Amino acid sequence: VDPDDVGAVKLKRCSAHELRGQKLWHVTSVGSLRSGFRLMSDQATATESEPNTGSLCLPPRWQETNIDLLGLRGGALMSAAQDGLIANDEGEVVAYWASFLAHVVSGGRVQDGSYFAGITGDTVDDMCTAVREGTVPVMYALGAEMEKLSLSAVRGMLMDSAMTEEVEARCVHWPPQVMTVRHRWAGTDASEVLRDNDIILEVNGQHVERFRDLEVAVASEPRAELLIVRGGKKFKVVMQTTRLDDGITDRVVMWCGGVLQTTPLAVAQRGQARRGVYVASRFHGSPASKYNLPPMSRIIEIDGKEVSDLDGFLRTVVDKRDGENVRIKHLDLRNAASVTSLRVDKRYWPAVEVKRLPGPRCPGGVEPFHWRRSPVEPQDLLR
Repeated sequence: VDPDDVGAVKLKRCSAHELRGQKLWHVTSVGSLRSGFRLMSDQATATESEPNTGSLCLPPRWQETNIDLLGLRGGALMSAAQDGLIANDEGEVVAYWASFLAHVVSGGRVQDGSYFAGITGDTVDDMCTAVREGTVPVMYALGAEMEKLSLSAVRGMLMDSAMTEEVEARCVHWPPQVMTVRHRWAGTDASEVLRDNDIILEVNGQHVERFRDLEVAVASEPRAELLIVRGGKKFKVVMQTTRLDDGITDRVVMWCGGVLQTTPLAVAQRGQARRGVYVASRFHGSPASKYNLPPMSRIIEIDGKEVSDLDGFLRTVVDKRDGENVRIKHLDLRNAASVTSLRVDKRYWPAVEVKRLPGPRCPGGVEPFHWRRSPVEPQDLLR
């Protein structure tokens, strides 16, 4: 393809429900750097799709599950293995065809996998607009994994007939459906205020029946008022939403060969509290490996002293002498506690930290941020 022949394309703002049943084109590039790339397209029928709700990934990684997706059927064979764009007959881009992380069973073993689906134009447009304005597209989330259920599934079980007919009269999409709580993120206000199987009818006065409705209603709101159905009764609750940027890793500490960080939001997504210090990995041959400090665990105590964050952890271990033994109490992803005894090695495995700092590394650079590695000094922790 000649780059001069490629022009700007128009992004059409639309939802998966609006595209359902339409004939759309999956456009992608195939090839390699050696043989060259070429554009390919194939047509298929659009369907509404939902995120893969199987088991969460191990090790914990963030998985987007509260999103309305676009599917393709009856063609577009490359769409099962290749990302790209989804376009209509007018040449407008209606969705970005993306790969999503999933956990799959292959040959009797659980391993990483992926599936492909379309992120529709309304979501992409909001993200692009926020990036152009220098803001965060979605700052807050409800703090729970949601699930769509048809009204016929909840009639007589979670809602009586009269309430079901009342809700159906307000539904905009067909078939009529409601949003229910599948499970809650640990440590969030949602885990205290909501219950599994709660039906959410309104958020901040807005009627919700899709993932997109929920996302828009709380995207910039630190507080939310919800109209829910629990035990067949409707009532309102008020709760704090969850900041999504709180899960960004901007500091890593390496101590005795263990790679430590603040407990990520992906752990809370699994239903475990974001407490202590998270062991992301360890170096082979290090004390952390030799004495088996397990990755994916959360350190909560050092020699009987509680550890709540990275600074507290460093203040506890920075004065440990070379060759001294320490007892480390940690929790696994099932919240089971264990104790590991480790011998400190300051000569070959000193404590260092890597921080993300704003601005470019060198004068005149264009990077929005850079990483800097530095040793951990006791006097720095006393400031």
